This record gives sequence, C-alpha cells and structure tokens, in this order.
Amino acid sequence: MPKHPGPDAAPAGRSRLPVTGEVTRDFAIRRPGPGSSSSPYAPVSMENLAHIPQLSTALADVTPLPPAAVLVPEGPLLGPPSAQGVRVVGQRTYLDLDTQETVLVVHDPVAGGYRERSPHALQASGPVLRAVPGTRTWTRSAVPASPANPRPASVSGGRLDPVWNLADYQVHGPAGHVAPAIPGMRSFATASGDYCFEHAGLPGTPVYAIDATGRRTRSGKIDSQGLIQISGETLQTCLLLNGRVCRVGIDTGRSRWKLCAVSGAGDVTIETGGRPGAWVPELRVERIGDIIHDARRAQGLPTGSSPSPLGSTSPEDLRVYRYLRHYARQIIGFTTPAIRHGSAQDQHSLIDAHIWQHGYPYDQLRAGVAAQANLQALPVGLPQFDAFQGMAVVSCTREGGFNINTVAGDDQLYYPLRLRTPAQDALLTQWRALSIHDTRARGAANEAMYRLCLEQEGYRIVPGGTYGGGQNGFDLVFRGPAQEVYLLEVKHASAATRGGFSNVSMARVNPDFQMEDGWVRRVLNTDAGRSEAGVAVRLALQQQRLFKVVGVTTPDGRLWMFRIDMRPVRA
Repeated sequence: MPKHPGPDAAPAGRSRLPVTGEVTRDFAIRRPGPGSSSSPYAPVSMENLAHIPQLSTALADVTPLPPAAVLVPEGPLLGPPSAQGVRVVGQRTYLDLDTQETVLVVHDPVAGGYRERSPHALQASGPVLRAVPGTRTWTRSAVPASPANPRPASVSGGRLDPVWNLADYQVHGPAGHVAPAIPGMRSFATASGDYCFEHAGLPGTPVYAIDATGRRTRSGKIDSQGLIQISGETLQTCLLLNGRVCRVGIDTGRSRWKLCAVSGAGDVTIETGGRPGAWVPELRVERIGDIIHDARRAQGLPTGSSPSPLGSTSPEDLRVYRYLRHYARQIIGFTTPAIRHGSAQDQHSLIDAHIWQHGYPYDQLRAGVAAQANLQALPVGLPQFDAFQGMAVVSCTREGGFNINTVAGDDQLYYPLRLRTPAQDALLTQWRALSIHDTRARGAANEAMYRLCLEQEGYRIVPGGTYGGGQNGFDLVFRGPAQEVYLLEVKHASAATRGGFSNVSMARVNPDFQMEDGWVRRVLNTDAGRSEAGVAVRLALQQQRLFKVVGVTTPDGRLWMFRIDMRPVRA
C-alpha cells in the first residue's frame, strides 16, 4: 500500500534503564515525597500505558535464567583449586568444568557428590557432577549406562560439540612467510602468493593479489555466500571466520561446505548462520537421537527415522532439522542476557559468535523439545518456539532492494511455512482472480493472506498501525509467542524473464526508505502511532527490539517471509 507519512516529529520516549547490582525494581506509581510539590495527576493515556510494566512483562523480566557461563563472587578472585579441583570461598564451593566454566555447586549427601546450583535457584539441580580422571576438572556428562540403568543409544548431556580452534583451519604461506600489512586491508598468505581485501570482508568485496613490490592486482572477489574466490586458485577456497581466513572445501558425499583442517584437527561441516555469508557449524545430529525423536513427535511426524542435514533427505527430515536449528538459535538468544537485551539488529551475529565459542545448547534444546512433544509446560527460562527468532537476517542493497531468488535458495533465510489450509487456499483464489492493475485490491488481498497465515501459525496480529482511511502506514504488526514485536511489509514479486523472480524494493518516502527507522518514526507521528500497533512498535523501537520482516508473494502464490536489515542503504 502507499506510504506517505507526515514530517518527522516523533515524541521522545522514555528509555529503558538496565537493572544492575542490588537495585530493587519498583513498579508502583511515583508519589511526591516530603517537601515535594504535589501537582494533580494527569490521566494516563494509551501511549503511557505502554510504559507501565504489565504482570506478564514483569514476570518475563525477572524470570530466572540459566547461568551464562561463569559465576564468581564480587570482590577477590577465586583462589587456585585443590588437588580434587574444588574451590572454596567463604561458605560457597565452586568447580571447574571440562567446558571451561566455573560453577557454583552444593554437595548432595544422598548422591554422595556435587550438584550444580544456578545463581537464581535456592536448591541444587541437574545431574551429579563427576570428576574427570587425571585432571582437576569435572563434567556434567551422564553416568555411563549399565544393565540396571539402561539409557537410549543417543542422549544429549553437557557440551556435545568440540571446542573449535579456528587457528587449525587458517591458511598459511610458506614456512616463516607473513603477508605484508596494508592499512585498511586484511592480508593473508597462501602457498601460491599473498592476497588482501577490505577489512570488513563483505560479499562483493574485490580480492587483490600482492606482488613482491607491493603492487596490488585484482584477482577475485568475495561471493554472495562469503566465500573468497581467487582466480587461479584451483586447489582451495577460503572463508573469513572470526577474523581468520580459513580453508574450506566441499564434502562431495553430502554436497556441503566444510572447514578443512590444516593441522590434525577434524573437518567441520558448516551451514548458513545469522546472515548470508556468515557460517556456523551444523548441529551434531548423530549425537542427539533422543532430541530428534521428540522433535518428530512435536512436529506430528512418525518417529521411525532420524533427520539428517543431508541435501538428499526427505522433506519431513529437513523440516525437523530446520525446527531444531531455529529453536536452538532462539534458545541462545533468549537465555543469554547480553543477546536478549541487546539490539535486535545485531542479535543474529551475536548468536553466531556464541555458537562458535560455546557450541549449541543441547540440554536446553532437549528440555524444550520434550516439553512441546509431551504437551507439557516449558521449563522455567525457556521460550515458546518462534521460528523468526532462529532465522537469518537478509540485508538490503544500497538501493533498498532484496534478491528473492537468494532468499528462496537457502532455507535458513525464509520462514518455514507448511502446507496451506483450505482457508488460505480460498484467499489465494480470490487474490489470483484480481487484475494486476487493481493494485489497491490486490494489496488488501495480499495482506489478508499474510494475516491469516500468521494467525494460523500462532502469532497475534496487533490491531492498528494505519492512517488515512487504512491506506497508509504499517501493513501488519504482530507478536510472537515470547511477545517479540514484528513489523511486516508486504510486497509482490513478478516472474523474471530468465527464470526465477524479480527483485523487490522498498519505496523511498521523504528521505527514508520504507522499513528504515526514520520511516517508522514518521508513521508513528501520525494517527497510526496512537493505535495499539503503534504503541507496541514505538516501545519496541525505543528498546531496539523491533524485528522487521518482509513478505513477498510470488506468482505461484507462495508466501516468502524473511527478516531484514535496512542499514546498508546508509552505508
């Protein structure tokens, strides 16, 4: 629909202050103290109501979260561990785990061992920790199976992923050779020569060869997947990961990219992470048969087979794998305070970094999936599944456009819709019957399809968000199961002459593009800002927790929904 908001005069909102130290949150109405002026109270408007924490919001803020990694008391550092790996400070006991964590523990006299106690818990919970022979560390790993205590063949427990050291995969030149340092450029050496590219290493960046005199010659580029393609380099392809240029190859049996070890470390199969061109390790499906079993039940699928990340597996298996991948990423973002309370625009990259450092949260994933499969309440601190929170983010071009063919080619980029319901088919039939020249009617029908689709997927549509008789403003505002706020812009894509689909672009309105923060603020400065949707969007924008989504309908009636980042238009 056309978007023509008025001038930018968005009212200043009250910022959300972090709670630190021993400060106690007080949600009571402020009243004048002794010596203060007592002015009459003004009535509370709908907009101000959004700033008063509701019970659900307050509970969400104070819900205990699992320990991030290390729990140490304020003040002096912990002393060295005893010969058994035990640290005692005051009346508290700490153990060093084999996952490089230091955790608070309590001795369980019944079990005859230590159990981990979360900093928010009053009592210890979880399995009995076991000492790792020959070290001063302890492990959360489950007790080995015995005839009296049988266990499934594949049960997750503790960290299942290896500790990845990217130095084992970094490319090198001849022994003792170091690539020349160039200001603003990232240099690296291979067996065939020295190369460099701009320090950020974004897709589309040229790659230059450096000769003995320091002269640079264009010799390749970084492609849309983030792979460093060098002309004449037939033996290897490279990838920039966490500041290191690493060697990658193709697992020919699985048609997957993998990190190729330069030393004796094992290869690591990788997949798309938080954005196109970002990569993370795959889930270790061979080690989580118990989680896969419950995931199939949660998805209403038979439990006779296990999903695999292979490209040749069945659609049902791939659907289960996508569910586990999205949920694992969502759990990381929800249970890690620095990510949960950080900017929505950077959430995807923070989750990627967390995976490389800590691995996937298999224990929490297992608990959440099992609860959903058994139709039980989720354990405290775990979120209801929301696929949008585990998806990658697609960046626009400098002109505010998106390549739909790129989105459609990677299942980490788009929302995993299932088969259409009869009600959705009826709306699709109505949409197809409209003339392509009747843009207003087609736009309304298109929005109706997304509205019904999201409602049937479990999202709540927030009313309002438009002005000018409903013809301008936000297409749709909706909330996820964890109350995250999403702003959806709906578009159409036509068929391209050479196959595939045409690109879609955000319109430029008053100097901002649609879906930019400036455009959002201008819409909020109209009647749309006083609606329930407007209040929700304003608060989410102030807290940097507004998630932006584009929905593109292709000529075949497929609805493609993907999260977006509009910042490149200002790069």
